[in-house]
Order: sequence, then C-alpha cells, then structure tokens
Amino acid sequence: MTAGIAKVAGLAIAIVPIGFITTASLGAGVYCEWTWNRERRLLKHGITIVASQANRPGMYPYTDTAGTTRALSHLSFQPYVRASYNPQDPSDVLVPQAPFMRRFTITLGAFILFCGLNGVALLAYMTLDTLSGGRP
Repeated sequence: MTAGIAKVAGLAIAIVPIGFITTASLGAGVYCEWTWNRERRLLKHGITIVASQANRPGMYPYTDTAGTTRALSHLSFQPYVRASYNPQDPSDVLVPQAPFMRRFTITLGAFILFCGLNGVALLAYMTLDTLSGGRP
C-alpha cells in the first residue's frame, strides 16, 4: 500500500492545501448565504425603524416595542439609518444592505459555495486515486 502511495506522493501532498481551500470556501459560502437569509428574515418578519444619530458618530439609539432604549453601532456618518430588528429579540438588529450589495452577496456566496462543493468532489477523487496508487 505504501509503495502505491509513493508513486503518487505529489497527489497525496496536494490533498492538504486543497482541503484547506475547500474548507475555507465552504465556510465563506455558508456565511454569505446565512447573512443573506438573516437579513431577508428580519426585513420580512422584523420591525423596521429609523434611528437618528446620537452625540457620537456611528451610534444610533432606538426604542423597541417594550419601550427599552437600545443603541445600534454602524459605520455611517448619515444623520439617520433604517434598521430592522427581531421583535422576540430586539438586540438582534441590522442595517440592511443596499439592494445591489444584497444581490452581490447572494451571488458571491452561491458561487463560493459551489466551488467548495466541487472541492469536496475533487478531494474525494484525489483520495481514492491516492489510495489506489494511481491505478485506473
């Protein structure tokens, strides 16, 4: 068995970096799609408010449905931002992305996830090819 693997040592060594790239691709793709789904859910089922800037730049206080004043931190110098929060968990708040950036994130996440899944298939093929010693 080791003599068979020695014939395809380069293939066996290449599995490690391709595995790292595949794992990173899967993680980034899932993260992009998860953030898009969270934003979509909050825009559809959440409560949308307009928060005005406080004395400090980037701090936007808002009042939730229970009357509690909360603060939203966002890198913006606009006097007002539109934000959506979950009524069951008012601390789960976000400022929606611009529509173009939302579509870009969805497309990029789907592409990266597709590349990661192709990497899994490539790793399976390379592993089987390495273990068989490169025999057809």
